[in-house]
Amino acid sequence: MRTPYIDTELLSQIILEGLSGVEVLRDIAVSPEGQLRIVNGDFVEVSGEDAIEQHIRWRILTPLGSWLVEPACGSRIFDFTGSPLSPETAQKLEMVVWEALTHDGFLDTELTRVHVAPIDHGTVAVVIVVGEMESLFQFTLNLPSGEISGWEKRKIDIQDYEFL
Repeated sequence: MRTPYIDTELLSQIILEGLSGVEVLRDIAVSPEGQLRIVNGDFVEVSGEDAIEQHIRWRILTPLGSWLVEPACGSRIFDFTGSPLSPETAQKLEMVVWEALTHDGFLDTELTRVHVAPIDHGTVAVVIVVGEMESLFQFTLNLPSGEISGWEKRKIDIQDYEFL
């Protein structure tokens, strides 16, 4: 898997906009495949929850230690490939995702929650809730293959509170 290139100077330009205590980012848009998005010769910009979603996706999909600029950035999610679906696996997976998002203050440790729920015998849903944001972020992980899919950001509704 190719790690997307992110300009470190751009990362240093985090803009605090005070969304419920969460740092809101302004960044250059990157496609899910890691390509810079350019329209009419100009970089496309993302901000707010869209930028947070982009950074969450990048941190989850980047293997821990593979980004030379900051080796502590990334996750160990691919270490779960081949793991059995069990309560212990789910608990460890929640911690790995939470650490990838909070280890350096990107997301607040007190305001970030990660939940893992089985979908079938080998696939889990990973749900990320950040502070009082109106959206949650989720994806699925196939444990036998290690494939991550189904990324989405959606508004939180009342049924989510029963799960969360």
